[in-house]
Amino acid sequence: MSEIRVTKERVDHLMGTAEKQAMVCYAKHMILIAKLENGFVIETSSGCVDPKNFDEEIGEEICTKKLEDKASLPVSMPTSIATAENRSY
Repeated sequence: MSEIRVTKERVDHLMGTAEKQAMVCYAKHMILIAKLENGFVIETSSGCVDPKNFDEEIGEEICTKKLEDKASLPVSMPTSIATAENRSY
């Protein structure tokens, strides 16, 4: 298992400085894309079967949580950072 860890503080920083774009498709599907400060782009989506049940705010909250989960993976960190002394971000 990798000894590289991404701290909550680092994820919060990455998400806070990310350039984000949200779009609603077909009146029931939310797509959220974030370009992190290191240039890495992550995307996710959420949706529902019936457009009557779709809530854009809830969809964006779900997508934001998914993006935070993806940003916490070491794969979203550039290799140059992975050589840091404490191997934490």
